Amino acid sequence: VVGLRRDGTVVCSDGSLDVQDWENILQIDFFSEVFEEDRHIVGLIADGTVVSVGTNNYGECNVSDWNGIVDVAAGSTHTVALRSDGTVVACGNNAYGQCNVSDWQQIVDVDASRYATYGLTVTGEVLVAGSYENEYGSYVPDVPQWDNVIAIIASNETGSANDFVVGVCRDGTLVSNRWG
Repeated sequence: VVGLRRDGTVVCSDGSLDVQDWENILQIDFFSEVFEEDRHIVGLIADGTVVSVGTNNYGECNVSDWNGIVDVAAGSTHTVALRSDGTVVACGNNAYGQCNVSDWQQIVDVDASRYATYGLTVTGEVLVAGSYENEYGSYVPDVPQWDNVIAIIASNETGSANDFVVGVCRDGTLVSNRWG
C-alpha cells in the first residue's frame, strides 16, 4: 500500500521501498507484480522533476534527469512521464516496445500497464506502445476511437497477458477495450 499525504510526503507499507525523504510530491503511481519481485513507486515533484524507488531490474527507476514533467505512470518494469510540452519519455524494460513513445506529441494524459503504455492525444485518440508475445502469438491491445475521452486509466488482468485501458468520458461514463 502506498499513499500520498496532503503535505506532499509519501507513506509505503513495504519497508524495502524507502520514500521517507520524499517531499513536495504532487502525484504517485505504483506497480507491483503479485507473484514476482518487480515493483516500484514513481513520484512527481512540484518542480516538475521525478523520483522513483524500487527493484530497478530494468532501469525503470532511472528518472533523475527528467524535468518539465506534469504526469507520471508506473508500468510493470517501465516508467513513463508526460512533459508539459505534450511529449512523453519512458525508461525501463522495452522488450515489448512499451517505451517506444519518443515520437508521441500533443499528449494530455499517459498511463502504463504490464506490457504497454497508453497516451491520450488532445483530439481524444488513444495511442498504444507495446505488445505481448507468447506461444499462442502476439497480443497488441486494441484501442478503439472513442468520443469525448478526457482521461485514461490502464491496467492488466492478473495472471494473463491482457493489458487494457479505460477511458473516462466528458459525461462521466466509462469505455474500455477489455472484453468489449
